[in-house]
Amino acid sequence: MQQLAVFYDACAQVEIDEYRDYEKALGALQDSQKFIIKGKEIPQREEKLASLDARIRLVQRFVEARKCVKSNPDEMIRICNAILDQGDVEAAIRVGDVYALLIEYFHSVADYARAYAVIERMRAANIILSPYLDQGMVHKIHAEMGVEVQPEGAQGQGQWQEGDQQQGDIGEEIDEEVGH
Repeated sequence: MQQLAVFYDACAQVEIDEYRDYEKALGALQDSQKFIIKGKEIPQREEKLASLDARIRLVQRFVEARKCVKSNPDEMIRICNAILDQGDVEAAIRVGDVYALLIEYFHSVADYARAYAVIERMRAANIILSPYLDQGMVHKIHAEMGVEVQPEGAQGQGQWQEGDQQQGDIGEEIDEEVGH
């Protein structure tokens, strides 16, 4: 049961990281939860269930926010801001996706000031824009605000994401071995 739970948990992470498909990820997390519940002998079962339950609730809230974009945008904005204010959500969702949902909505209704404010909030959180946002949209928002688009690394070299740091370390190791 534990191996099945881990498998479905990994499937959920792939759905989020590779496809940004939070609906499928939610289903996989719920399947993982079912197998943990069935596995009475799983070590630290209660802690795993509590952690998984918190992740499921966050993914459910984000899925709900995405569904509200057209029918109830004020609710979508409220949910996204609550998720962002909550802090430590990276274990469940990519926080860049939450920012992107807000920015894309504000862009779609031509509220460039609010879109730009969210972009700045995203930058302040040291999140690189390009994996989450269409660069044409970013340029349009900046143009409408009369602000020049800063290159991704222009806010300082603190623009690292977890995977980027690992790649940087590997690159340094390769350079050392090659003798550069």
